[in-house]
Amino acid sequence: MALHPGDPSVIGPYRLLGRLGQGGMGRVFLGRSYSGRMVAVKVPHRELAQEPDFRRRFRAEFEAARRVGGTWTAPVLDHDITSDVPWIATGYVPGPPLREVVDALHGPLPEHTVWALAHGLASALLEIHGRGLIHRDLKPSNVMVTLEGPKVIDFGIARAVDASVLTRPDGMVGSPGYMPPEQIKGEELTGAVDVFAMGAVLAYAATGMSPFSWDGAQAHTVMYRVLYEPPHLGPEDGPLKGDLRTIVLHCLAKNPDDRLAVLAGIPPFAGKRAGADHWLPPALTARLGQVAADLLAFDGPEADRPPSSWGPRLPSATDQRPAPPPPSGAAVRAVPHSRTTQIPDTFEHAQGWAAGRRTRRRPGPARAPATTRTATPDRPHWPTWYRRRYATPAASPCTPAPRTTRSSSRRRGTTS
Repeated sequence: MALHPGDPSVIGPYRLLGRLGQGGMGRVFLGRSYSGRMVAVKVPHRELAQEPDFRRRFRAEFEAARRVGGTWTAPVLDHDITSDVPWIATGYVPGPPLREVVDALHGPLPEHTVWALAHGLASALLEIHGRGLIHRDLKPSNVMVTLEGPKVIDFGIARAVDASVLTRPDGMVGSPGYMPPEQIKGEELTGAVDVFAMGAVLAYAATGMSPFSWDGAQAHTVMYRVLYEPPHLGPEDGPLKGDLRTIVLHCLAKNPDDRLAVLAGIPPFAGKRAGADHWLPPALTARLGQVAADLLAFDGPEADRPPSSWGPRLPSATDQRPAPPPPSGAAVRAVPHSRTTQIPDTFEHAQGWAAGRRTRRRPGPARAPATTRTATPDRPHWPTWYRRRYATPAASPCTPAPRTTRSSSRRRGTTS
């Protein structure tokens, strides 16, 4: 998963952590956004990106993938089609491809897991076809195994049903052994091509062998078998048996119309047969859980680089939120940034710090200079006005008699 020499460290707003894979069309990197979300960034080779026809196909791939993003597929998060080297970022699916699970991690999957896989793949195809798209390259390496369920990825050659057929420079679209007869012949394609591929994927998951390339035959031999021979599914009492075998045979029918007739009925039937237990075997569940935990701690080779060097920061939803209105009433006096609080770090410092806070008085706003007001008949000096108003109340029937004052002689201690 590590980055190779010459790989970029940043693409757009994403910091790259490693390389997930490489093919004839380009490379796929594992990246992380500013918010911490893991993404898969797909970048075509530079020489292909310079071709106008390839850039048109890459734009068509983005438009197709953006229209699909539900429970059973990886959503498109970001893109840049107009740059010198275009790229597309999708949500990273934390799990290995089905090819790796069957070939290296576990082997053929148990029956209830294959039923759950049939439920997920059929639901994904119904969603894709409902958006007017066909995948055209469904195979074990494009089906990711996660703890939540299977997910379909890589719409690299998906196209709209009403659009013209996209051709690649090598002329072949699809993978031998998972392409139906009409795709090999170059005829008009419908959603039935994906149903054929789903049947081949289910047979591979249950038996560990492709129904048309179980012996590692060459591509031309495999395509001949697809055109004229029945699929190789093993003995009828083997891993692929009963209703599951019947569904796979319907999906691998030579006639496209026979395949489309069974797609809508697979999800409810397969979901019932899968049961309510977890869809993966316990050992595989524990292994995927450990991989997911390790992924959260994985920070790539550039962990010590500050986030400011990751690229230009994109505005977030918080940045676009309007500022709250100022409080009503009196104006709010701004506090200078230089006025900070020093936190004590020792007990002696804390005692002096607290004493200083008790004795220190924050200076208030400057006051206007005092002025002397001259008393006038209509506006007497305030002591005189106070005595007239409160000290000498008006006489009334309820007013008690005024107290007599002592004479000056008695105050001096003499008698008259």
